[in-house]
Amino acid sequence: DYRFHEVAGLLYDFFWGDYCDWFVEAAKPILYAPQDAGAGGRDPAARDAVLATMDVVFSGLLRLLHPLMPHITEELWQRLGFQAPVSASGTGARATFLLYTQPPEEKLLVGLDEAKISKASAWVTELYEAVRAARNLRAEFKIPSKQQVKFKIILPVQEGFSQLDQEIFAALTKASEVTLISKDEAPVGTPSIITGLGTIYLPLEGLVDLEAERIRINTEITKVEAELAKVSAKLADPSFVEKVPAAVLEDHRQRQSRWSEKLESLQTSLSNLGNL
Repeated sequence: DYRFHEVAGLLYDFFWGDYCDWFVEAAKPILYAPQDAGAGGRDPAARDAVLATMDVVFSGLLRLLHPLMPHITEELWQRLGFQAPVSASGTGARATFLLYTQPPEEKLLVGLDEAKISKASAWVTELYEAVRAARNLRAEFKIPSKQQVKFKIILPVQEGFSQLDQEIFAALTKASEVTLISKDEAPVGTPSIITGLGTIYLPLEGLVDLEAERIRINTEITKVEAELAKVSAKLADPSFVEKVPAAVLEDHRQRQSRWSEKLESLQTSLSNLGNL
């Protein structure tokens, strides 16, 4: 249907979101670790697997992006060594160009254990959702994304959360330390969030001015309460509800819901600061 902008948008989101922001960042603990399984390092096979995955996915992205940005994708295809070798007779020279490269004939995951793929996919989804929650916890207290923090996590089953999982979680949340604790060690009054992975705590000592943060949250609460009161008053007025178009009424109801959620979130944040 000539909706090229949708194709470009999907590829852009996948490349910057799934590939760069998630996969490449999650791969760094494996790529940068000492490659010696016998000396406390990482199994070299793990690094090889990550690099192979990077090659497969990135070369596939170049193929898909080529119609939209042919010059830079062709240049990257050549410089990264993805091109097919030229035969001794000189034939097949055209095939060395991305422009003439055919997509793979077989799906790469064909023949692999479907149950294993499903289990791994579910685990990664759970891990990434926990990372998103931890990032939101940082953002809630205005902690800069580049500033190192320390997280404490209570897991229902700690055996499933390996050392590598901790390193990946730390890399994706910009954490200098991730500590697994028991329910008995839960820090009282510390901001936390419940995820499918477990309960994540963010100690704020040394990160924010607690008194200034209380003042900021109270100021925001006052503003939100004022906005919520205005929209609630309109929705409580029968003449307003009966006269305005349905779309306007729905918009006000959504605004009321959003302000209510915002108020609840701020009150929770203030409560978390209460014992610090």
